Amino acid sequence: MSLIKGLLSSIILQVAVLVLLHMPADILAAETDSCLECHKINVDDELRKTYIHPPFLEKKCALCHSPDWVKNAADSNGKSLLPQKTKKLGRDDNPARTHLFSIPKEYDLTILFIEAFNKTSESYRVKLKIDPFDSLNTLSSDDKPPEINAVEVIEVIKDSLASAKIQWHTDELSSSEINYGMVQPGSHAVGSGEFLSKHTVELYSLKPDVTYHFKIISEDIYGNSKESRAYSFSTDKSYSLIEDAHRESSTEPLKLRSEVFRSEDNYLIRISTNQDVGMEISTYDLPGATMLQNPADFPENHPSMKSIYETNVLLCQTCHRILSGKFPHPVHFRARLGNNIPPEYPRLANGQMSCLTCHEYHASSNAIYLRKSSERELCIGCHKRSFRNQ
Repeated sequence: MSLIKGLLSSIILQVAVLVLLHMPADILAAETDSCLECHKINVDDELRKTYIHPPFLEKKCALCHSPDWVKNAADSNGKSLLPQKTKKLGRDDNPARTHLFSIPKEYDLTILFIEAFNKTSESYRVKLKIDPFDSLNTLSSDDKPPEINAVEVIEVIKDSLASAKIQWHTDELSSSEINYGMVQPGSHAVGSGEFLSKHTVELYSLKPDVTYHFKIISEDIYGNSKESRAYSFSTDKSYSLIEDAHRESSTEPLKLRSEVFRSEDNYLIRISTNQDVGMEISTYDLPGATMLQNPADFPENHPSMKSIYETNVLLCQTCHRILSGKFPHPVHFRARLGNNIPPEYPRLANGQMSCLTCHEYHASSNAIYLRKSSERELCIGCHKRSFRNQ
């Protein structure tokens, strides 16, 4: 058991060091004098313990507590680890160099996770801090619809049921829709609400040996839409104009630039890269406001801090994602009836358990930062019935 604890402690320390190495330089150099002025006694007491969390040992308070530890996407160098609980806001698998996502204001975004991926399944992940909605710049609107060009049926696959892949370009970022049918366009419709300039739409469950007719409709973020002329293709044989998907990927490092605007009641997130990539964006799957910090708990001039939920759950999952599954006890839930959680096991404001219910956050005299001297003693605290005959 002692060997296992030592190994786990070593793993945790290595993960924490890796996290520190990938933190932005300006945050690693953050001043902590103001923190130590008020909390010096507590800090000194914690530093006397045996097991000390590396960020705390280095007195890098901002790493865990500051809500502004990521200023923009470029700071995190594509190495960000996504927490387990995220809420997907948009995804587009079509490779492109510019993606535009429109997110309703009601989401009240503060942190956005951006993941870019290419044909070789390489991922580039960054975190983006979102400024308050009312402080964002607006994009000036126009009444000019997008121009549709370079329409091409790039692939047809004939089988018991056929399929087709259609590609086109627009002169501005816009959504994509295809109306198609066997006699005339309009019997069926398929498309994507993502805003791109290079569009690819696949049609499935087509009948073989049939001529299909289709029209394209593209709409920009201001609601200006354009309908193309009618086109047609046949499913009488298979062909493909698609380039070899296994060609060597670019050796140039992927670079990403993000911009956030507002338009009426929506966030507009425009992401540009130096390569054709697919894109997915997500945010924290945050619970109700009862789990957030109460500003009244702090002095009037106290710096802003992350919410309790972020520091007690999401931050742990983000940095220690490599250990996911090795500690299967659930968090973010209420104890079952009959399991009485002792008062020395802290919980979130709504009574739910967090990572810090069982683990100390700054330092501990016990391995793996446990609140008790052994795993058995820790478990008995809540599960007395399970250990009654042991």
